[in-house]
Amino acid sequence: MYLMKKINNLANFDRVQLFIRSSMCVLLAAETAEHVLQNCQTYDALRQSIWNEAVDMTTKLYGPPHELERTAAFIAKAGIAV
Repeated sequence: MYLMKKINNLANFDRVQLFIRSSMCVLLAAETAEHVLQNCQTYDALRQSIWNEAVDMTTKLYGPPHELERTAAFIAKAGIAV
């Protein structure tokens, strides 16, 4: 439930900075929600293990409960502080 609230917090902002070690990815991209959930190469293997098919940001943040559970699992396994 705690992570589900965190997802709701994440979904409420257009450009959320996810701070892991800094506000910049090791690939020098801003660590926005979209970057981490969709594009960051650091999380490619984890992303693939959770979503084995392409899923858009809207679904990851506002989708049905099973999709939000996937997003929560990704955040938890990645060690992301939201």
